[in-house]
Amino acid sequence: MSRLRVGSTDSVNEDFKTYILKKNVKKFLKELQVAGQLSEDDIEQTLKLLEFKILNNKLAPPLCQKMTNVIVNYLRTMKPKGELEKICTAVLMALGSQSPEMIIAKLWERPHMYSLPPGSLLVAVGKLLVSQDAAFYIGSIWNSILHFLRMVQEEDDMLAICKVLYGLVSISQKHLGDDKAMGITQKELSIKAYQTFRVLFNRWPLKSKDKVTEQVLVIFGHLFFLIPSSKLKNQVNRLTRWLMTLMSTEVTSFYISQCIYQFVTALAVNDCGGRNLESQLENISGMLFDQLSKEVNQSGPYSGENFSFTMKAFFILTRLYKDQLIFLIRKTMESSDTAKIVSALQVFRNVFQEGEWELSLVLGISFLIRSSFSGKQSHRVAKSSFKLNGFKSWL
Repeated sequence: MSRLRVGSTDSVNEDFKTYILKKNVKKFLKELQVAGQLSEDDIEQTLKLLEFKILNNKLAPPLCQKMTNVIVNYLRTMKPKGELEKICTAVLMALGSQSPEMIIAKLWERPHMYSLPPGSLLVAVGKLLVSQDAAFYIGSIWNSILHFLRMVQEEDDMLAICKVLYGLVSISQKHLGDDKAMGITQKELSIKAYQTFRVLFNRWPLKSKDKVTEQVLVIFGHLFFLIPSSKLKNQVNRLTRWLMTLMSTEVTSFYISQCIYQFVTALAVNDCGGRNLESQLENISGMLFDQLSKEVNQSGPYSGENFSFTMKAFFILTRLYKDQLIFLIRKTMESSDTAKIVSALQVFRNVFQEGEWELSLVLGISFLIRSSFSGKQSHRVAKSSFKLNGFKSWL
């Protein structure tokens, strides 16, 4: 095959348009899949131009179907990696912008039901769910993904499936209650959400794969609002213990704080925290205090979000268990760790209403009277306490 490159001239583009529209697709598939017949550079350049043409031309459905088959069969057969895999995803996304159902349906092709779909296909489906708002396919896609969840072993495959799961849970939450739009009833959706939670929580090796764990935490945050409230309530103790184990891993703090916030919010919205949540209040607040007391890279991409979600979680908890939270804050202020004391004062400054600030001042002063700290440590605590009430001129 003559080598076609992405060019800047209209003539090259028109030549390729003619090539794509008129060339025998079966021959193209043969050339694409026969090892050694085309170099990776040839394939990559051809696919880039193919993506461009798909995005800029309305193609007939039969041609979209043929090209979808070509790309997916190539992915299954040749298993490309790196940039070549990414451009395959881009081509599938371009085809999906014209006919999302053609891409999505490739997930449940009967001859391949006992093997994982290519990563590019999974990523494309996940992105199409969001970009095309393909809510009607939620039920069918979720059936397939539940099947694949139990098969996956490699980290890259887990991350690809997480892309689909994120698309599913985010679109489901957006259309929650609209059974007609989703093509699935609320009861069926709740069952699938709980089954997904159980498989991820019980079968996936989350302790040893930080990148996967971070994506699962994001998915959990949405699942909390889809799972039946009775089931969610029963998971409070296990989830809290699991989140505590993540505090000592390399998982980015932001993902933990966001998950805790979504967890307590879902419990509050569904009025199902009860004694289970109250019994774990000290452990949950302890994790949140730890998040605030950590050294934060202010230039990091998630530093501000981590602080924000931590404070939002405290806000929810104080509205549910105000007296217990005040007790735990006073207990934290009796710590020998200056950073934790300052974090407790930050909670007062950011969470409690203006009329309640006087309490924070009393707590801060009473602590300083009893404190064994001196010098910079006492000054830091005092500064945080007085700032709560606008007494900067005192320092």
